[in-house]
Amino acid sequence: MKIKSISIFFLILVSVAPSPSWMMNMAPTSPIQIKRITNQLFIISGNQQLLDMAQNMSWPGAGTFDDPIIISNSEFFYDNYGGTTAWSFFKTTLYVRFENVVFRTTETTNFEAMFWAIASKHIEFNNTKFIGPVNGAALRINADGFADQSTPISIHDSYFDTSPWAIDVFEAHDVSIIKNTIGATSGVFILRTENVTVEKNWIVSNQYGIYASESFGTNIVGNSISSTNKGIWGNLLELPTVNENSIRTKIGRGISLSSTDYAEIDSNIVHSPTISISAYSSSNYTLTNNDLHGGGIGINFDNKIYWPLNVSGNTLNGLNVLYDIGGRTSDKGGVYSQAFLIETKNVAFKIDGRGIEDTAVTIMHSDNIQITGGNISKAFTGIEIFNSSRISISDLDIRHVYEGIAVSQSTYISIQNVFFENIQDSAISFYNVNYSEIFQNILYDGSFYYAYKGNNVLIRHNVLIGNNLDDLISSSYSKSVKILGNYFDNGETAISSNEVDALSIYGNTILDMSTFALTLYNTYNVSISKNYLSTFGFGILLYSIVNLTFFDNLLDAYLGNGLYGSYIDMALVSRNIFRGDGGMDFYSVTNSSIYRNIFDTNGLQPIIDLMDVDIEIAENDFYGNSTNFIKQDQSDVIVHNNFWEPWRSPDVDANGIVDLPFDAGSNITDPKPMVNPNLDIIFTTIVTPVSNEIKLKENNGSVTVWHLQTSFPSLYEIYLNGSIFSSGLLNSSISSISLNITDLNPGIYVFSLWMFLGSQVFVSTIVLYLNASLSTPLTTTVIISTVISKTTITTTISTEMGTMNKSSIVTTSTSSSPLPLIAVFILLPTVIFFRRKKSLNKKP
Repeated sequence: MKIKSISIFFLILVSVAPSPSWMMNMAPTSPIQIKRITNQLFIISGNQQLLDMAQNMSWPGAGTFDDPIIISNSEFFYDNYGGTTAWSFFKTTLYVRFENVVFRTTETTNFEAMFWAIASKHIEFNNTKFIGPVNGAALRINADGFADQSTPISIHDSYFDTSPWAIDVFEAHDVSIIKNTIGATSGVFILRTENVTVEKNWIVSNQYGIYASESFGTNIVGNSISSTNKGIWGNLLELPTVNENSIRTKIGRGISLSSTDYAEIDSNIVHSPTISISAYSSSNYTLTNNDLHGGGIGINFDNKIYWPLNVSGNTLNGLNVLYDIGGRTSDKGGVYSQAFLIETKNVAFKIDGRGIEDTAVTIMHSDNIQITGGNISKAFTGIEIFNSSRISISDLDIRHVYEGIAVSQSTYISIQNVFFENIQDSAISFYNVNYSEIFQNILYDGSFYYAYKGNNVLIRHNVLIGNNLDDLISSSYSKSVKILGNYFDNGETAISSNEVDALSIYGNTILDMSTFALTLYNTYNVSISKNYLSTFGFGILLYSIVNLTFFDNLLDAYLGNGLYGSYIDMALVSRNIFRGDGGMDFYSVTNSSIYRNIFDTNGLQPIIDLMDVDIEIAENDFYGNSTNFIKQDQSDVIVHNNFWEPWRSPDVDANGIVDLPFDAGSNITDPKPMVNPNLDIIFTTIVTPVSNEIKLKENNGSVTVWHLQTSFPSLYEIYLNGSIFSSGLLNSSISSISLNITDLNPGIYVFSLWMFLGSQVFVSTIVLYLNASLSTPLTTTVIISTVISKTTITTTISTEMGTMNKSSIVTTSTSSSPLPLIAVFILLPTVIFFRRKKSLNKKP
């Protein structure tokens, strides 16, 4: 009879064991006599009744920590039996261990639980099996309203083949559920608990794998959950840990948490055809290093995610959507939007979306959102932001979209190190956006920035390559706009403005604009300084400007006049170099001065054309072949102390002033023309490669990118992505600055050089393309060195094409003219891309 019972036990074991490892753990190493007890209820209340029952059943042990009561080698079988439970421990505190025990029910029983621990402690289930159906859970642990909650209880290395639930933990704490095999309809239910650990279990269910609610400090770690509708489901949790689980769901969600705070979700593997990880109305999340697979949504947030949320290092494969924040879907074939945030705070995530029919990322009524890294392509709009604040976008590729980043009714927007390509409308568009910074971005083929009603905007160190059809930066009805150290190439107009107050355009390089380099309308308090403009169409157009300072700019190789101005009041044009067809054309300009400029023009038209102006022209240097230097009509012009190249003598008294006045044209006379040029200015700029690729394996790590000439020792700082990359002190002769790129990975890098000379700051921006496998990199070097003194003006422009050697990507030289005794150094930011040069013989 004993042999028969043992045989039945092992047949059952083989039929239900889900894995060989479980069989090894559960199967006895030697024959054990299994005692079968049928339809006997064990309802135990208190320690004394437990001791009495142990004595009657011959259970060994005194119930202490060192000598627990042991119930082992038994099968408790219940058939056709009603009642609440087969086993009940009520308010017991003695130490009890169940070992190698089977609890079995049939379809005819009606138990709520096979075993029910109520307000009890110190119960251990080891190598225990629960088989058969119940109305509730096979093993139920709860306090049931009693103050003394069930704690601690351990369930490990056991087996459950029950329905609907395997384990139910309610109002308990310090419960451990470890290394069990669960084949129930639903696995583990946790409600109103503290410090419950569910670790390294194998759960196969078709409803819930693990369900936790209203609990604190729940640890769900290292479980394998498969063939389930909902893998891990949590609600109203605090400080849960969901780490290193493997979840292979059948139709539902992998990990879903709602109204949960301070959750850690790390290093899980989730296979889900609908949603891998979702979080609703929650805060303080860390969601990192998860491996998500499936055909649906990778990570889904609703519209009430608050406070810090760190989403990083996750891998997603075979998903329609990386992040679906808010769950918005498209009405065009069911394609999901990429990310949708409403009323969300302190969220950081990476985006990776392709083929989005609507908007890849939408952010509304949110605060402190960071999008760092990723790609967006083939979407209508890349990122849309509305009525939000403190939004940071960085290290992103946006390509083949109608509109890149659109922001409205928002504050404190930062866009950094984003690569835009093939943007049909605008890469960045702002409407009523205040306090924004746009820096170190790259645009290729398109329009870069359009702003309407934007205040306190800083646009710095961007590289903008247009398509000869667009205004690259345009601002209207705005205030306090600073455009600093940018590189412009091949657009219609580099910068345009209308109704802007407090506009600063400083240290930019502007090349190959098809119409005007700058067009400014109805703009007030304008400062245009230290810019380099070359091979553009018709210079700079200024209309209805009040309070203009235009100084230290170099305008080279333009058509017509360098500066067109109408209806300007209070303008100071000083210390500029004009090297094009003509100089200036001013109409209706008042209270203004043209002071200490250099005009080296090659046209036959007047160098300065004036009509209806009130202006002073003093201490300028005029070169060129014009026979009519100034033309004026109905103007009030004061001219004195200028240098006129064809009028240098006589100077009998050797006081530096020509003894005879100079007739500048149109009844304009300079009574004190200068014998020698007025200005001792040295403009030196070395243009280094921009659109070049560097093969890292052939480079020793040190790349020379700047060569400069200055007559004063200067400090310099090089910035990469807003942080100082290197810094140092320059000597007083020809100097070079090198970058060490040993530790950089392949990619695109924007470097900005800041030179400090007394109270002045000069900026130059370049781009390096680092490639690990390029075989023959192409290097284009353009060197522009202009030295101007009282006796000579020398300009050297050279272009070289070829391959780079191992130690340097550029070979540069500067003018050998001696430095004057008094000099001011101006470094113009000139970053040059290899491009087809356009003819300078264009007509307006």
